[in-house]
Amino acid sequence: MNRRAVGGAARGAASSLADAGAASAPTPVEVADRIVRSFGSFKTIPEVALRATEISSDPSCSLGDLEEVLRRDPTLVSRLLQLVNGPFYGLATEVRSIPQALLVIGLKQLRTLVLVDVAAALVGAREGVAVSGRALWLHSTAVGVFAQMVARRILGVSGDDMFLCGMLHDIGLVLLDQARGGEVVRAFEAHRSGGGNMCECERAALGTDHVHVGVRLAELWSFPQVVRHAILHHHDTARYGSGELEPADLLVVAHHLASELGYPEIPGHVVAPPEWVLVHVAERELEYRALAEDFVHEMKKADRFFQRAPRASRAGAARTR
Repeated sequence: MNRRAVGGAARGAASSLADAGAASAPTPVEVADRIVRSFGSFKTIPEVALRATEISSDPSCSLGDLEEVLRRDPTLVSRLLQLVNGPFYGLATEVRSIPQALLVIGLKQLRTLVLVDVAAALVGAREGVAVSGRALWLHSTAVGVFAQMVARRILGVSGDDMFLCGMLHDIGLVLLDQARGGEVVRAFEAHRSGGGNMCECERAALGTDHVHVGVRLAELWSFPQVVRHAILHHHDTARYGSGELEPADLLVVAHHLASELGYPEIPGHVVAPPEWVLVHVAERELEYRALAEDFVHEMKKADRFFQRAPRASRAGAARTR
């Protein structure tokens, strides 16, 4: 075989190996699954919390079913009683029993309390590298508050599910930052310098992004379908629906409003929203101005509802400035 033939054969073999490597490269979904399953503290949601969430989502459940489950977790019961006897409800008589507390709070509010309480524990479990837990918590709360306000006051529907969507939409970023913080920092730097949108830069650095990680975690923890859907689409640039705002669209709007009022996903870095968001807000400018004026009051109400907000470490506090 002459030299040219040998060279051609070598190049062909190298090309075949490269193609095989590319074909076997894990997908963002597969990488997300590996990260979630390898990070022990995020593998499972506490059994009582998971069961309480499942039961409270079942229209046929009874207060007795819930009471039986909640009794297995004294800490959760304590949180429930603390909430209903706190300033958010302002009751004249102290509530001392689980059934009474459940009558006050309702099933959807209980589900929200349980899931957000678990998320708060995870955010505060370990300080992140790329973004402080406190800053991310405030961003998520702001998105949840705005999503609920828009749902109730502009769309005329219950905003409980949308508040939960906002609070949990970045749960994948919490995990990703704690599991692979150094790579997330590099992704953020690339994003800030114009290397692509946030998810593109994360995929370049890690092989996946916080959306895929969040969806996988939501699947493992049996989050409500509306929450999984919102996590999946909260960075979409195109509208999901064509008529009234769908939950995923509403979350994109809330994301923009929260950033504009000082609660961006990445502290100190506000990303321009999709054009359709600007058009939508402009068309209902007076209504959104009223929402913005009431936002501070609603944030205080949310803070009273969830008194377990994670505290920033000194390093984390420094990153929020």
